Amino acid sequence: MWGCAVKITPEHFEKLRTLVVPHDTPKAREGAIRRGDSDMRYRWDCLWAAKQNPWLYDTLYPYLNDDQIDTALRRIIPNLHRNQGA
Repeated sequence: MWGCAVKITPEHFEKLRTLVVPHDTPKAREGAIRRGDSDMRYRWDCLWAAKQNPWLYDTLYPYLNDDQIDTALRRIIPNLHRNQGA
């Protein structure tokens, strides 16, 4: 599961998963699709909805950048348009 491009620790990945998954709801997905949000925008909206800025800034940003965090989010949050395969 862990390729060389994924730099987040397994422990931090699981914590991130527990924070964002509750915000990935059918209602949230429907709203994002209706607004025309990108998959990336939706993933980050789920992260910000978790309201964990101190943990994010104190724990993840010291060793990860936005691209690396988004890679982890892509593994957690399915694309809005799953059948399009992007």
